[in-house]
Amino acid sequence: MASNVNRDAEGLQAVEQNNYPEVVPGQQQLRNPLERQSSLSRPEAYSPPQPQGNEKPNGYGHDGYGSYTAVSQGHSDHQSLAPPQYGQDYPSKQLESQEKPAERRILGMRKKVFIWVAAIVAIIVVLAVVLGAVLGTVLPDDDKSSNNPQNSGSGSANNSSSSNATNSAFLAKDKTGMAMLSPAGQSSQFAYYVDDSGAIIEVEYPNGNWNQNQDAPPKTTNITSIGSGSDTPIAAIAYTLQGDTHYRQIFYFDNNGVVSTANTTGNGNWSTPYQPVTDQSSLPSTMSLAACADTTSNALNGIRVYFGSSNNLIQEIGMDFSESSGDPIWHVWANFPGSDASAGVGCAIINNHNHMYLRNSSTSRLQQWTWDYINVSTWMIGANSSADNGVAEGGSIAVTSDGQNTDYIFYQDTAKQTALAEYSGSGAAIADPMTTVESISAAPLGYSLAATWANGAVVMNQNSTTPGDLLFSSVSRNGDAQSYTTQTGGSS
Repeated sequence: MASNVNRDAEGLQAVEQNNYPEVVPGQQQLRNPLERQSSLSRPEAYSPPQPQGNEKPNGYGHDGYGSYTAVSQGHSDHQSLAPPQYGQDYPSKQLESQEKPAERRILGMRKKVFIWVAAIVAIIVVLAVVLGAVLGTVLPDDDKSSNNPQNSGSGSANNSSSSNATNSAFLAKDKTGMAMLSPAGQSSQFAYYVDDSGAIIEVEYPNGNWNQNQDAPPKTTNITSIGSGSDTPIAAIAYTLQGDTHYRQIFYFDNNGVVSTANTTGNGNWSTPYQPVTDQSSLPSTMSLAACADTTSNALNGIRVYFGSSNNLIQEIGMDFSESSGDPIWHVWANFPGSDASAGVGCAIINNHNHMYLRNSSTSRLQQWTWDYINVSTWMIGANSSADNGVAEGGSIAVTSDGQNTDYIFYQDTAKQTALAEYSGSGAAIADPMTTVESISAAPLGYSLAATWANGAVVMNQNSTTPGDLLFSSVSRNGDAQSYTTQTGGSS
C-alpha cells in the first residue's frame, strides 16, 4: 500500500477516471485499424459512408451539414432532397418515378426551357445590333472618345485648344473662394478655387505660364471636397523645412464653419484634412481667411491664420515649427478690436514684420496691424487708407509683397471697384490707389480676390459673366498692368 505522502508537493497529478466503459466479452471482433499514410506524400480521397437501402444522409440538403447543399456541386438541375412526405404510399410512388424514362436535357436545362432561353437571347442580340447601328449614325464622331481627366484625387487637365476636351467637373463655381501661391525657388505658380461639385481644386502653371491665354491649366488636382452647394474662402501658404522639403498648405472652412487644413510636399499626395482648433467657428458668409508663414529662426518660425470669427472680429490662430517635432500645436491668439469680420483680410511677411490688413468696421478704412518679430512682441496699430478710399462692406482683400519694402494691397473699394494700394516703409501711410486695373474692376462685390508675387504683383479674380474664367493681372512696380485669362473645367 502506498505510503501516505503529501501529494500536493508532487505538482500536477493525472486525474483518474473510473467511469470508463466496461469491456463485455462477445462474438464481435474489433476491426483492424485502417492503414493511413501522410497526405503530404499522397493525397487521400475522402469516401463518405454510403447510405443503406432507402436511408438518406443525415442533414443532406439542409442545415445538418452547415451551409452545404447538393446545389453547391455545380449542377444547376440538382434539387435539395427533403424528408419523405409520402406516408404509406412512399414505396409505390418511388417505383413509379423509377420506371419513367429520363427527360432529355440540353446544357443542363429541360428541352422546353432551353428553347425559350435561346429565343430570348436571339431577340436581345438583334435589338443590340439595331440600336448600335442607329446610335452610330446619330452621334457625332467627337463624342465617341473622351480626353477628360477623371475627377479622382489628381489628374492632368488636357491643354488642347478645344475647350470641349477639358473636364467640366473642374469648372470654377460662381463666387468661389480663391488663393494663389508662387513658392520661393520654384518656377511654378499655383491657384486654388472651388468647383461646381464642391471640390477644392489646385491648378499648377509650370514655368509661370499663367500669363498666357489658354483653354485650361496644364495640371489640375482635386485636393478635397466640401460638398456640392458649399463654398468657402481659401488661403494658401508655401514654406520650406528640413532644408529642402517644400510644403504647400491650404486653409478653408468645413461645413461647420471650422478652419480646416491640408498640405503636400512636392508632387506628393495631399494629406487628410484636419482642424487646427475646434472651439472657434467662422462668421457665416465671411470673406475673411488669410494665412502667412515663415521659417526664420529668430523671427517668425511658424504659421499664422486670420479669419472672420463668429465673435464678429478677425481672429488669429497659429503654431510655431520649433514648438513640436511631432504633431503641430495650434493656439488661439489675438482678435482685433474694430475689425470687420464679414469683409476680407490679408497678410504679408516682409523684413521680419507681419503686416495684416482688414476693414475697420467703424470708419470703413483699410486698416493695417503690424507685429515686429525682432523688437516688439505685441500687435501694433499701423497705417490707414484715406477716408475716400475705404473698403466696401463685404469687400474682398488680397495682399502680396515684393519681399523688399513694399506691400501691394488689392481690395474692393467703396466705389465698388477693385483698387490697388501700396504700403512702403515703417510708419508710412497707405498710399491712395495708384491704379484701377481694368481687367479686375468688373468683379462686383461678393467675388473673391487672390494675390501673389511673381516678377510683379499678380492678382486673380473671376469673370462674373463667365465664372469658369479666371482672370489674372500682373502689375509692375510702376503700376503697368497686363491681363490674361485661363478657363477652368469645360467650355465657358
